[in-house]
Amino acid sequence: MAAQFTSLRGTHPKNPKVTLLTWEGEVDEYNQEQLENLMQSLLKDPTVTQIIIDLQKLEYFNSRIIGYLATVHGEFIEKGKRFVFVNPNEYIYDVMDLVGLLAIIECFRSTEEALLSFE
Repeated sequence: MAAQFTSLRGTHPKNPKVTLLTWEGEVDEYNQEQLENLMQSLLKDPTVTQIIIDLQKLEYFNSRIIGYLATVHGEFIEKGKRFVFVNPNEYIYDVMDLVGLLAIIECFRSTEEALLSFE
């Protein structure tokens, strides 16, 4: 399944400053450029500072994507921005934990928990 990246900016009723992203399918070298373009546009947008990335429908991502996420997370922090993950399935969570990504990027079981982390 090809990846889909959906961005809903400022639409969360509890916190309109939050940008909600949804990643679906498989994220790998075939669609990495699409992911990079999305993340760079968010990085450059001065109105975007808080991002929740919903991984519930993500089925797979490879080591190149994991490396990119660790790198771009640092770029976000340098600009005073932050993104977090929510709702990963067990496989995705285990992979992120195994490679140490969860030591770098926070992950929550629900959007509500992630929203609280931004307060």
